[in-house]
Amino acid sequence: MFGNRATQYVVFAGVLAVLLLILGWRIFSGNSIPSPERLASLALSDAAETEREQAALQLARHPGQPLVQLRHVFQQSSSPRVRAGAAIGLGLLRDWQSMPQLVEAMRDDSQLLRGRAAMAVNRIVAQDFGFRADAPPEQRRQVIELVELKWPRLHKGFLVKQRLIEAGEQPKPKPKKRPPNT
Repeated sequence: MFGNRATQYVVFAGVLAVLLLILGWRIFSGNSIPSPERLASLALSDAAETEREQAALQLARHPGQPLVQLRHVFQQSSSPRVRAGAAIGLGLLRDWQSMPQLVEAMRDDSQLLRGRAAMAVNRIVAQDFGFRADAPPEQRRQVIELVELKWPRLHKGFLVKQRLIEAGEQPKPKPKKRPPNT
């Protein structure tokens, strides 16, 4: 393409300079993502609730998928808003281990926390149980009982599917229910 040796060196030097500029900008721009530990610490600090909630939401969407820190924030925070932010992350990471705590959070006094916990539960089990955080207590109780009944079986199915995938096999799709003959 470039027959002249001097032209090749100039093009190479230009490409190298651009790469170094991009690398330097990324390193020194100050836009780095805080570590999961720093975000969890801020979420559990005595900072303003809005700041703690934002830290929990950042933690929930952290690219490092900080499951341990999310669990810790969800379990240790006394703020429903902070716990709701952590619940989002537990749902995104499909953390089956947090299911008992998430189901319990669906009983909380905070409508925000109930709703986010239900969203996390739905995401983890890949099924919408129809829980509405603003529904009357009796309706919420009935749905929670259904979740408590079904999620352990759904978890077993998930584990079987994971083992098949890890063994290199394809899980068989569920047969579709046929409508009753009329």
